[in-house]
Formats: sequence, structure tokens, C-alpha cells
Amino acid sequence: MIWITWIDLVWKLRPAFSRQNSFLWFTVSLIGFTTRIDHLGISSIIRSLELGNKSYECLRQFFRSSSVDLGKLTILWKKTVEVILKDNLCLFKGKKVYLIDGIKAAKEGRRMAGVKWLFQDSQNNSKANYIFGHSCQALHLLINEGRSYLALPLIIRIHEGINNRRGSLIKRILDLALALQIKDSYIVGDAYYWAGELTQDLRSLGNHLISRVKMRAVAYFPASPGTGKVGRPKKYGEKKKLKNFFKGEGFVEAMIELYGKCGPVHYKERILLCKNHQCPIKYVFVRIGGSKCIFASTDITLSAIEVIKLYSHRFKIEFSFKEFVHDFGGFCYRFWSKSIDKSRKRDAIKRCVVVEGAYHLHLQIAVIAQGMANILAIKHSEEIWRIHSSWMRTIRPGLIPSAAVVKIAIREGLRDFSRLPLSWSIIIKFIKERRNIDQMAQMSPLEMAS
Repeated sequence: MIWITWIDLVWKLRPAFSRQNSFLWFTVSLIGFTTRIDHLGISSIIRSLELGNKSYECLRQFFRSSSVDLGKLTILWKKTVEVILKDNLCLFKGKKVYLIDGIKAAKEGRRMAGVKWLFQDSQNNSKANYIFGHSCQALHLLINEGRSYLALPLIIRIHEGINNRRGSLIKRILDLALALQIKDSYIVGDAYYWAGELTQDLRSLGNHLISRVKMRAVAYFPASPGTGKVGRPKKYGEKKKLKNFFKGEGFVEAMIELYGKCGPVHYKERILLCKNHQCPIKYVFVRIGGSKCIFASTDITLSAIEVIKLYSHRFKIEFSFKEFVHDFGGFCYRFWSKSIDKSRKRDAIKRCVVVEGAYHLHLQIAVIAQGMANILAIKHSEEIWRIHSSWMRTIRPGLIPSAAVVKIAIREGLRDFSRLPLSWSIIIKFIKERRNIDQMAQMSPLEMAS
């Protein structure tokens, strides 16, 4: 049953909580994230489980509780995913593949900490060029789900406005790699992350970066052998613009399957030097139809086709972001009320974000809820398709259900708590007690005695 797998995953995260009451509220939050219909803050969790009014304040305090070790929770979640999906990990040369990217969430709170004036570089006409919001960065694990691939979320953090770590925003992605103890792996990112300060730190941990390179970038040929003159021998040779490599011949044609379709790709590869990265870089120049792309890898042992395929998986993180925002409401957080004095409201919000980590805990719980839905979709695909009650126009055999379908299946199973396995007993009791608090408070002494 999917409920047994779900609760087993939750119990593996128990060591991250120093008090059992906090762990139970964490479980309630996970259930709420998975079963709620609207995304109107944590109050939607209360409505989805039909909890009493007094539970709202308790749930709000949970997100600000010191009994939650956020770092340990993140590590446990990563280890749990790797153990449960060990047969589905996407490995290249025996190394795991991680995807990195950033996402911006619009926020209208005038006193919300971390809100900045942000620029959105996108070709989507529905997105404004500038917004007020939170700038976040995320790290996902690439999973092989059979006929396709899946970006399973591991961690997401706000990296502008509330992060006091010195250094550029690009380098702060290293904090996520250090938090998850990622070593000897491939990390795939877009052109924004192709920076020397990041590749040097990643290579110190045994990781390799695969990314796209902008057309205006330059590189150097290796220096020719020394001429016998006095002085330090040259390290870099002739400088050349990368876009000039598309001129002339030397391209090789190959049939490669990208994004589920097989088609011809023309490519050329060169091993060049870059002053910022201080190591040999394999550049792959690709022509697909009328488009031109330049890919780069710090691992020069990879073939050109492997570099192209690795980068093609990067777009899976965009689908994961779509589920995170629309299906799980990961950015629908707010932890203050009008009752807070305006003169002290900003200090309370800063304490909520920086010290108590309420925003980051909310983001991490949404990440875990989405990841658990993805795990259930892989492990119990047939059962989920069988019990979900919603109508769908097409169900393609061989493909796992989406996170939205998994949410429907879980919501159907949670309607009757008595059908759940024995391992749910303490959670069922905890939820039922919170459901009856308001009812008992409104009952007369005669009714309570009866």
C-alpha cells in the first residue's frame, strides 16, 4: 500500500526532531501539503485535515521551533532518497548527477524580510521583467524512472537578502553542495553557473560541472613548447572567441535521443584552457537544426555525446519547479499576523527568517512532500493509477503518474483513518485530538458528562 511506504519514509526523518510533539506537527504539515486543495498559507493545512482553530497557533509555532534541526533533516532526506531509489539513480561513469538552478518567487509583503527588487531574464511573455520577491536556489537529484528522467528535489534555500555569507550569489550554490555532503558527482547547471569561482570549489570536492557557455566567451589554446628564452614559460597560447569555432568544417553528425525524440545533431569538440577556471575544459559546439549551442565540462574524459545528453537532462528541473509552485505551494509562506505591533513587526519577521528559519523549514517540508510524491509515483505507479478517482483524458502506459495524480490518490486514502496501517496509530490519535479541541470547548458541562 502507498500509505505504508509513505509513513515509512516519514519515520526515517524522526531523528531530526528533538521532541516527539514537533515530529507529529511535522507529519501533520506533510499530510497537509500533500492533501490540501488551496495554497493560502498554513491555514490551508488546518482546513485540509479539519483541525480546530487552536491548532493554527500551534502549527505556526512549530515552524519557529528550536526542536527542529533543519540541517539534519536535509541530510536525512538526501540519504533516504538515495537508499529508497538506489536502483533508479542516474549514474554516469558510476557518479550521481545533480541539477542546480535558481527560481524567483514574487512577494508583496512590504515588511517581509529578504524581499528584493529582482530581474527576471525569461522569454516567457507572462513574466514581468522586474518583481519584488525572494531569490532562491535549489539542488535536485536526477532519477531514472524507466522511459524518462525525473528531477527529485533535495534542498531549496533563499539566497538573497537573508543570507549573511559573503561572496557572490553564484558561489552560494556551494553551500547547498556542502549541506548535502555532495562529493565525486556531476553537477549540471545553465550558463549562469559557468563561473571559475564555482568550478574551482566544486573540483576541490571531486565534483565536475557541466554547463552551457555564452557565445561571447573566449578560451585559449595550450601554449607552444618553450623557445629557450629566459623567464617563466607561457601557460596560455592563442586567444580565440568560442563562437568562431562554428565556422569551417570538422563537425560530426550523430543521431542522439534528446527530450524523448531522436534526431540528427552536428557537433565538434575541443579541449581548451580558460583563465577563470584554471583547468583544461572540454568545449562541445553543437548545431541542432538552426540553433547553435556551446556546452562545457570540467571532466575532459567525457565524450561529446555524453556532455550533450547530460545537459539535456537539466530541463527536468523546470518541471520540478512547476510542481513545487503549483501543486505543493512551496512559496506560500507567511508567519506573522496583524496583531504584531508594527514598530516591532520587522524585527519579528527577521527573527522568524534568520534565527528560527521558518521560511526555510516551510520550503524544506514542501520539498520533502513533493519528493515523497515522486517516490510513490515510481514505487506504486499501478496502484496509484488504480485508486485515483479523477478523470483524465489520456493515461499513457509506461509513464509514472504526475505529482497531481499522486495527491489525488493520497487524498482518497486519508478520508477514512481507520483503514490506515497500525504504524499510523500515534499520528491518527494526534490528529483526532486536535479535531475535537474546539468541539469540547463549546460543549456544556452536562454534555461533557454525558
